[in-house]
Amino acid sequence: MRRHSRYLLYLFLTLSGFALLTKIFTVKQVNITGNVLTNEGHIRRIIVQPNLLWTDLNQLAQKIAKDNFIDIVTISVKGPSTINVKVDELKPIVNLDLNGALLQIAANGTILTVGDTIEAPTIRGVEIFPFLPGNRIPREYILYLQLVEAVKELGLTEIILSTTGTTLKLGNKCEVFLGQELEDPQIIRQKLKEITMRGQEHKYIDLSQKGYARGL
Repeated sequence: MRRHSRYLLYLFLTLSGFALLTKIFTVKQVNITGNVLTNEGHIRRIIVQPNLLWTDLNQLAQKIAKDNFIDIVTISVKGPSTINVKVDELKPIVNLDLNGALLQIAANGTILTVGDTIEAPTIRGVEIFPFLPGNRIPREYILYLQLVEAVKELGLTEIILSTTGTTLKLGNKCEVFLGQELEDPQIIRQKLKEITMRGQEHKYIDLSQKGYARGL
């Protein structure tokens, strides 16, 4: 009888202790920072009220980071019932002029905002397509984003698409004609660096012929 009573007492204490720990480590406060484009309510609905005893915070961070505007999410623990959620959103690298509507685009092609103006190169001459923040631009324009990333350090200000081909405008008022078929953006970058390193200023550079560069 005594053994049975001790067993019941031990079970009671174990369950009580577990219930107490569960209550202590259940998250009651979530501090979210860094979200500008991402809806905070959406983040909180994903988090709900996790328990730090068995919740995988890395998996939770990955789940939050699936949002179209988010690049990286970092979750840290502050006390037994508080977590800090740091959101690093995608950053715009280019303006895209869509027949007068100015779109701000991230490197992966996500449309971040519409109507803002950022200090970044602008792509013009793009054919109209349906657009909404959070959606991605058509795949055929991703190469131009790679071109922006490759050439921006050389003073790129505009990329102009036309029926005759693609033209780059640089900050020194030099125009670079790439033709209708684009080479790899890194090859274009290398060719431009080789020309500019010669120390001569050019108003026009023709890179339309593969393997050949001509500056005027």
